[in-house]
Amino acid sequence: MPPEEIEAAKRDMDELTYLQEYEAAFINFEGRVYYPFDKELHASERLASDPKLDLYAMFDFNHAPGVCAIGQEQMYKGNNPQIANFITALIDEIWIARDSNTQRVCRQFCQKYANHTGRVIVDGDATGGAGGSAKVLGSDVDIIYNELSRVFGGRLQMNFPAANPMEQVRINAVNSRLKTADGLVHMLFDPENCKNIIRDFEGVSFDPG
Repeated sequence: MPPEEIEAAKRDMDELTYLQEYEAAFINFEGRVYYPFDKELHASERLASDPKLDLYAMFDFNHAPGVCAIGQEQMYKGNNPQIANFITALIDEIWIARDSNTQRVCRQFCQKYANHTGRVIVDGDATGGAGGSAKVLGSDVDIIYNELSRVFGGRLQMNFPAANPMEQVRINAVNSRLKTADGLVHMLFDPENCKNIIRDFEGVSFDPG
């Protein structure tokens, strides 16, 4: 294959996917799902939100805990040569351990980021429109829109797919942000504000088979 195509693949794919697709290696995907994640590398620097940039709110619809991961695409401001110039920065999380619902998560988000001046982009999986945690009040998507639009108005954008992508596709996408085959890291986590997200990335593993 042309060398430039191989180099482009290394910049786009995580290491195991690259070895499987471009070097015909047999890869047994087992153990930790997010294998490139290294707390000492990915969660060693404090990250700040930029009030003018798009702010991403990524909801998961559970009764307990109530979860929202908060991130931005931003320029890297540190000096570690292993980190790409432009990164996905997980800057914060909302984690309500008990008696949670979508409304409570939304209100905590609004309280934290009421002064954000850029767009607020809400991402969630396809199950968000199916009733979820508050069937009396409408779907989770409806609740998020109603709660957040009161604060952010026309700066609110909702992204909910009709169907979720395949599991392995999602995993590969995340792992390629964590570290591409060329050795560059494209995703960082604030070590103080994202402790539960970090714990998840360290602990999620494949079921046998």
